[in-house]
Amino acid sequence: MDHSGERKHVEQLIRSNIGYFDSTFVNAAYQRLGLQPISDPYDLRLLTEISDALKAKRAFSAIRLGNREMNILAYGADTATPNLDFLAGAKSIKTQSNSFEVDHQGMSELCEMMQDAVHSADMVGVLGLWRPWRDADFSEDDAVDFFRSNLQQGYGHFRGMHTMLEWAKRGRLADKTLASAHLYFGVLAGLKDLIPLSKSVLCITDKTQVVEALQGLYPDKEVAHVLVGDKRKKQPGTLTRPVFLEEVESELPDDMMGCLCLIGAGVWAEYYCTLVKARGGVAIDLGSGFDLLAGESSRPIHQSLSDEDRENLSLVKPVDA
Repeated sequence: MDHSGERKHVEQLIRSNIGYFDSTFVNAAYQRLGLQPISDPYDLRLLTEISDALKAKRAFSAIRLGNREMNILAYGADTATPNLDFLAGAKSIKTQSNSFEVDHQGMSELCEMMQDAVHSADMVGVLGLWRPWRDADFSEDDAVDFFRSNLQQGYGHFRGMHTMLEWAKRGRLADKTLASAHLYFGVLAGLKDLIPLSKSVLCITDKTQVVEALQGLYPDKEVAHVLVGDKRKKQPGTLTRPVFLEEVESELPDDMMGCLCLIGAGVWAEYYCTLVKARGGVAIDLGSGFDLLAGESSRPIHQSLSDEDRENLSLVKPVDA
């Protein structure tokens, strides 16, 4: 199918909104809309909000909307790009270790679920507020090339900035703490202060070694594990519906008050955050932060950390040969 007209439409949008790739511009745009984003992922105010929720045993959700999440959330937001929306969303789902064959109806349902996750959240991490590298020299051609070379990442990245600013204009983020999509850096740095405040800890992740490390570090704290990812697959072949969402939901405790729930589950983390908050828990989408805890640098953004910082974050130390 020829999507050239839709692609040209997006390229024109990118060129006319090149300011999105400058974090100073994005911060100012949100501020003009009456919001006060906390752009620094290490800002202690973010940890204070989470700490306060744990101390009060108050339900809380912190989600992060990266490129793939935005390909789902922005599905159907632009009537000029129906085919690109579906293609980018389907690609984002296919890359997940827990995935299924999605159709347009399924994409609409996932979009609605992602919107519900944003509405439910207390803290929302968005793209564009913080960049560890200089972005002033990022040209229109650079931005368009990024979109052309990687539909899933480039499209989601642009939609992440464009769509969330549109939400802000409509007042849909007015009651949220707006933060960087990389807020997990600060959460990881403060994890040693958060865990003692919790009644219990639940990790939704495929990083079994991280869960075991936490259990060893906090022997007096209940640290439970809900497995996700490739090892969770119980049925051969390709799924036609996301049964794994229901399976994970069935494994969550009914009463999660005082529980710190750390989630690393790709695009499904936002749905799990909604479920945890509904049961009274404090849900934090750590995403690839679990990789850093496992001693793995799995994202280009992880290279913004020094070797020393990455080593300090890792809970899983290499075994000497």
